Amino acid sequence: MYRRIVVGYDASAQSERALDAAAEMAKATDGVVHVVHNRLYGRMPEGLVRLAKDEGLLGPDILEKTRSGTLVADMEDLAPNQSSQRIGAVLADLLTSRAQQHLERCGAKHIETYTVAGDPAEEITRVASEVAADLIVLGSRGLGTVKGLMLGSVSQKVLHTSPCACLVVK
Repeated sequence: MYRRIVVGYDASAQSERALDAAAEMAKATDGVVHVVHNRLYGRMPEGLVRLAKDEGLLGPDILEKTRSGTLVADMEDLAPNQSSQRIGAVLADLLTSRAQQHLERCGAKHIETYTVAGDPAEEITRVASEVAADLIVLGSRGLGTVKGLMLGSVSQKVLHTSPCACLVVK
């Protein structure tokens, strides 16, 4: 059975469903869920944009940048005054806290959270190797074959490089 479960989490609806699946499996085996959140890499997921807006971290002037994918690059330019690191750290704390609360509401008892930076697929598989995971659970954005091949897919890359079994939730 699956007792060490790694879940990639970015606040999207798909990653919320992945949390649900991981919680169900962890309840059945009294297993540990390891939540991996990748700090601001590339375009911000819509769920993260909503969370940042709800928490008052992003004003309307920069919400458009999150949709176009330029926010992360713009934030990198601000690094000398640490604002990008501060916003990234606050968002990461909020996200991992919400993921933990979600899992607890679903009945998971043992939860570890990780905030990482880098290529999401590589970071998820790295954490899975470090914790000797039995299973990785991911949400699927449903890009389709052509779009997925052109844009790349975290779930597709994890499936090919994973040290253990994977479950992709739609």
